[in-house]
Amino acid sequence: VTTNGVHKSSCIENYYQCGLQNTKQNMLLELFSQIINESCYNQLRTKEQLGYIVFSGVRRSNGAQGLRVIVQSDRNPEYLDQRIELFIHTLGETLASMDETEFRQHVEALATKRLEKPKKLSVRNGRYWSEILSQHFNFDRDEIEVACLRSLTKDDITSFYSQHIASTESRKKLSCHVVSTCEGGA
Repeated sequence: VTTNGVHKSSCIENYYQCGLQNTKQNMLLELFSQIINESCYNQLRTKEQLGYIVFSGVRRSNGAQGLRVIVQSDRNPEYLDQRIELFIHTLGETLASMDETEFRQHVEALATKRLEKPKKLSVRNGRYWSEILSQHFNFDRDEIEVACLRSLTKDDITSFYSQHIASTESRKKLSCHVVSTCEGGA
């Protein structure tokens, strides 16, 4: 826990580690993130109005990767953690009620995004340098990972969710809290 004596806002980042990077795990994580992104924002920001900043997405570092949920709010991070966990719990129902057509729409939306050609040379350059610096040298990553993505099933995503996100027994979760110590803060 870190304190913030300048602003009223506190912040939480929950990170659910999903293992090491490899083609299938990369696509499962990115697809799961794609599926929950809008509902995360709608639930935590729009409906519950927990804070101005609500973000969910993939975080990769040093070969490991996971899902992160960030909320900046006037509320205490412990309360925010409870609300994020409740949202995470409801995702099982969301996945169960998703039909095959909706699932395939998510797959194709992610495939389109991944296969979109960079509009700037600097973006392409950044991708290549990322491969070099990570020593993966997978310069055809997008094409290879999209082929894998298109082979995934709804059962694959459900199993991924159960193992890495939902199960409090098997998952690896890191929760970082920044608590405001300003007058009127959390």
